[in-house]
Amino acid sequence: MDKGLTEERASDAPYSWGECPQRIFDEICSRPRPGGHVITFANEKGGVGKSTLAFNTAVALANAGASVAAIDLDARQGSLSKALEQRAATARCLSAPIACPAAAKVEKNGAAQILQEIARIGASADFVVLDTAGSDTPLGRRAVALADTLVTPINASDFDLDLLGRFDPVDRRLIEPGPFARTVVDLAAERESRMGARPDWVVVKNRNRSKERHQQTRIDATLAELVRAYGIRVAASMAERVTYRELLHFGLTQGDLARIPQLARHRKRDHGTELERFLAELRLPTRVVASEQKPQRKPLHPPTLRERYLQGLRADAGCRDLTPELAD
Repeated sequence: MDKGLTEERASDAPYSWGECPQRIFDEICSRPRPGGHVITFANEKGGVGKSTLAFNTAVALANAGASVAAIDLDARQGSLSKALEQRAATARCLSAPIACPAAAKVEKNGAAQILQEIARIGASADFVVLDTAGSDTPLGRRAVALADTLVTPINASDFDLDLLGRFDPVDRRLIEPGPFARTVVDLAAERESRMGARPDWVVVKNRNRSKERHQQTRIDATLAELVRAYGIRVAASMAERVTYRELLHFGLTQGDLARIPQLARHRKRDHGTELERFLAELRLPTRVVASEQKPQRKPLHPPTLRERYLQGLRADAGCRDLTPELAD
């Protein structure tokens, strides 16, 4: 990150975003930190796909054999926690051998509440995924402070970029940090002084549309300015795909379909490669992956309910041509 920007913020008192970074890190450093790698999905703007991307990331890591704890910090909306609840229900109903990350929701403000939930459900987890609300909140600031990897999804929009930087409308020159970038820059500087390392900040263009090529070119040029100023990394863009949302209310991803016996013949879609590329670009630490397959759970529901469940699942997954296989 640009030292000038950091020094400029260090001279400001009080901080424009309302909280001193030292206070936040006093809270964090007074308690045991999680042993796992913390991945925080954060942006103060809603509707950019944070929860969907956090869910897909947590599931992909869990399916790869890693131990994952997912914490939802947006208790009001609860998108991540709802999707993971539905995932556990699907696994039980279909006796499906799909990995289910440990999940929790935090409703009270403070680093203590986040760390307590991590200790409760993921003390030995390889990865901790934190999903924040689409606004500036005390929980969101602490999630950014805890992040080893900070992921900020944006849409190809000047309104999204406004939170990262204010630009001259003519020559697209960066004038000053946006409100979210100020928060991240301040917390990153304090984190480095306390812990010796800044977070790896990754910005990803999400929900890209092929018809917006001119806008994409403008956004790419603007992001290059942010790379220079903040030291962020820009991941390859994620396309706008219905497949990321069509199975979410079942708590599933397209990558899960091959693991479910009743849907094993369903063709794997292209989004799997895109998500694998995204995970590779996060440069997460390598973890030992368990090779032993978990035993299948016995169904907790009668076959008639399982059949209705499968019919709905096939309809949303586009596999209406498949024959039900309901035998245990």
